[in-house]
Amino acid sequence: MLYTCAGCEAATLIIRSECSETEPQIEYWPLRNYHDREAKRFHKLPEHLEQMYSETTDAINSGSLLLSTIGLRTLLEGVCNDKGLKKGNLKEKIEGLRKFFPTGNIVKYLHGFRFSGNEAAHQMEPMARQQANHAMDVMEDVLNVLYDLDYKASRLKNAKKRVRKAKKLTTTKANPIPNSVSKIQKEPVAGPDS
Repeated sequence: MLYTCAGCEAATLIIRSECSETEPQIEYWPLRNYHDREAKRFHKLPEHLEQMYSETTDAINSGSLLLSTIGLRTLLEGVCNDKGLKKGNLKEKIEGLRKFFPTGNIVKYLHGFRFSGNEAAHQMEPMARQQANHAMDVMEDVLNVLYDLDYKASRLKNAKKRVRKAKKLTTTKANPIPNSVSKIQKEPVAGPDS
């Protein structure tokens, strides 16, 4: 069936597939994206990690859960390598992240990426969509702490300087005539009675 919106005239194709042995399946074209994740923007994330993050987000959105599970593990390993934790296996690299976080619990939970990624790569067992979304939430927080938090905090520090500079400019514009200029004396104006 083909439907057209009466307001914007956008078309939607609805395909209903029925089989006597299974439930009917319905597909919409163009695909609906209300479940999709919106990729976050990181200002200081290296380009190769930005690409891995973007591809993993796309894999989650397209329902490619095996690829997204492996992508999450690969992204975590890429972060470890970028932070100089290149020696040993992934377990040892993740342990090296302890120096970047205030508690060891975060690192303990990051080992879940390693386990899930190994199962996806070797046993073809992906995370469920909800798990993949939750794991990506955690990964985005990790990327924010390791790459962007310092940048955002420095912007706050510099904001105070920008406010002072803006106030100084506003004050200068409000008093454009310097005090050293002599005042013009006005002559009395003759009125109608003069």
